[in-house]
Amino acid sequence: MKKVSAVFGGLAALAIFGGSIAAELPTATVSEVVASGRQLSRPEVEVLAVGSQIKRYIPTGVRYNTHSWVCRRDGTVGDFTNDRDGETGAVRSMGGTGTCRIDDNGRLCTKVQMGMKVEASEVCRFIFEFGGAYWGVARRKNLKNPDAPAILHVFVRPSEQ
Repeated sequence: MKKVSAVFGGLAALAIFGGSIAAELPTATVSEVVASGRQLSRPEVEVLAVGSQIKRYIPTGVRYNTHSWVCRRDGTVGDFTNDRDGETGAVRSMGGTGTCRIDDNGRLCTKVQMGMKVEASEVCRFIFEFGGAYWGVARRKNLKNPDAPAILHVFVRPSEQ
């Protein structure tokens, strides 16, 4: 868990000191993560995710869309926030209802309904450890775009918040 704390601590320092998050976050492509990373087992993903605050950094050019939520022990999602384009101070609490689960293949699956008329879809990703960080990858085989950036995941246990 120290790796997770170290990554999160670095991200927190960037937010406090107003650094450029996009320039400082680690990056990796889907093919790098799948070829050289270690896929976590279902029990490992459960230990990381259940009861933790999860921050997901989705690359969007020079910035990131950042989603954060708590994967509660009862399988519900809490404290969902959305920071579009990684703009400092633009984090919005989104409320919403949803679920968080780890499927039989070890994928972390979330579904958050934000009150919109369109039904939310469940999103599932395999979690890999690569380069001292955790990455979410939708597919392990037959990659649609192997050069696409992998999605950085940071897991923060309640004792580390």
